[in-house]
Amino acid sequence: MADQTTQKAKSLRVIAPQLYKDIINAMTAKHNIHSYDIQATAIEKKDGLTIILRFGEEFAHTQEAFFTHETIKDRGEELNQFIQETADICKDVMVKDYFKMMKP
Repeated sequence: MADQTTQKAKSLRVIAPQLYKDIINAMTAKHNIHSYDIQATAIEKKDGLTIILRFGEEFAHTQEAFFTHETIKDRGEELNQFIQETADICKDVMVKDYFKMMKP
């Protein structure tokens, strides 16, 4: 097994499909952020997942956090908070990118 520091991120949709669906649904419902606005990957570790969400122009902005399997299963408050904070930041970045693009 590869060292945890050298493991590559894999698609969250493949590693944890229900978690991926929950994240996208939460972002779509409150912020109108869709699956094509976010790249969701994760690094599998023995005791949980490091979730990495990329967004913005060329997916240059990143939010990441580690969650235990138990927190993910129970949809713990820190996971919900991470999703909400990321959605807020993503929305702000997307608005700024839009206005930057529309600038003459």
